Amino acid sequence: MNKAPLQTTGLAVVALAVLASPASAKFEVGISGYMEQWFGYSDNTDTSNPNSDVFDEVSDVLFAVEFSQEFENGIELGGAIEVLGHQGAADNIDGQSLYIEGSFGQLSVGTGDGASAAMHLGAVSNGIGLDDGDASIWVAGADEALSITSATSSIDEGANKITYYSPRINGLQVGASFMPDADDVNAVTPATAGQELDARRDNSFAV
Repeated sequence: MNKAPLQTTGLAVVALAVLASPASAKFEVGISGYMEQWFGYSDNTDTSNPNSDVFDEVSDVLFAVEFSQEFENGIELGGAIEVLGHQGAADNIDGQSLYIEGSFGQLSVGTGDGASAAMHLGAVSNGIGLDDGDASIWVAGADEALSITSATSSIDEGANKITYYSPRINGLQVGASFMPDADDVNAVTPATAGQELDARRDNSFAV
């Protein structure tokens, strides 16, 4: 498959958005993140870890560099790069994405969260949690399948994906993600594809 036309189209979209604004326009850049430090004790047993009885201290650290620019034509371009800081992190770069947003909604590409995660589709959890939490760090044999709760999700968090969010109409917004390749690395031969479709409605009122 010839990828050149697709790449050219993508560059043309960005170029049109930039040319429609003054040359002096600058991107706004911000830094955000979080740090969690956990100290705890677990006593459990499974076939591979008999008599597991340990104290431990674990951490979860992430910071993100975010940038965006809104042009005179109403189009906004932006993106983010997320960096893991805790010891033992498999990759220093946890996620990266670019987006274009306007009256049509938002279209993003990269390894950022899919629609389910970004729209908070999942059960509420406290502490280390059993739902999308860190139970497997503390409890031997904890079910990793609990990390995804959306029945319509087959998205690998670290893989490249394309995500679209519709404009919000009367509080209702729809999001969809498509993952062409389940591998979390760039590869010539595609692996298993994945997709998810979610909807969210937010209402507010004053008395």
